[in-house]
Amino acid sequence: MGRISRFVKNTFLKEYRVFAEELGFKCWDDVLENTYEIFKMPPDASYLVTQSKEDKWIVWNDEGSLPYSYLVFSTWFDAIGYLRKIFEEGKYEEHYWEPEGFDPGENVFKTIPNRKKNNE
Repeated sequence: MGRISRFVKNTFLKEYRVFAEELGFKCWDDVLENTYEIFKMPPDASYLVTQSKEDKWIVWNDEGSLPYSYLVFSTWFDAIGYLRKIFEEGKYEEHYWEPEGFDPGENVFKTIPNRKKNNE
């Protein structure tokens, strides 16, 4: 049982490492440190945006299996505008829109997210 568990864990972690490298990071922890959850998609997925080392904004969702598909935007404002459009087209309830990196009520279309305000 231990060998099978180790194999599954190593395979699973390798997929995250490969995805992290595809996004330009060394490891999954680096991705997470630069990622903000923007909105939830019931029952258990989210749309996220990751700030790359080149100050590009990578939009992706964690629905389904790795590797996740993603889009790269030159600015935060392009990325958040795209995400709001997806949110509205999906007709999600407004309480699912909770961008991390902002204070409650702060306008996400006027400034970039702040890691110190990340809602963990």
